[in-house]
Amino acid sequence: MLEGELRLAPRERKELRDRVRSRTLPAEDVRRARLILLLAQGKSYLTIRQQLGCNPNYISRWKGRFEAERLAGLYSRHSGRAVEKPRRWRRRFWSGRADLRRTARPTGAAANWPGTWALAI
Repeated sequence: MLEGELRLAPRERKELRDRVRSRTLPAEDVRRARLILLLAQGKSYLTIRQQLGCNPNYISRWKGRFEAERLAGLYSRHSGRAVEKPRRWRRRFWSGRADLRRTARPTGAAANWPGTWALAI
């Protein structure tokens, strides 16, 4: 066994091959699965860098995570921003007489002007 080579259980190898063939997974998940399969084949870091277009830190990081947690270690962990509550949708359109009365006072308009229009027609 070479220094960079990994041993994979048949179940793990099948799962990684399925990930590589997937058309619905994010590209980064497929790339990590391909990386682990190349390491299991005994490919060198230089060969992997050329095939995947990544740097040695990327290879060693994901290799270490795979060795520590196996398939569970291949899920990305990014700190990102904290999830914030979605804002309530603000009403942008007139929704009835209550809105009209609320806006009529500050502007000095008549509170019943739509009713007046209805009578005029």
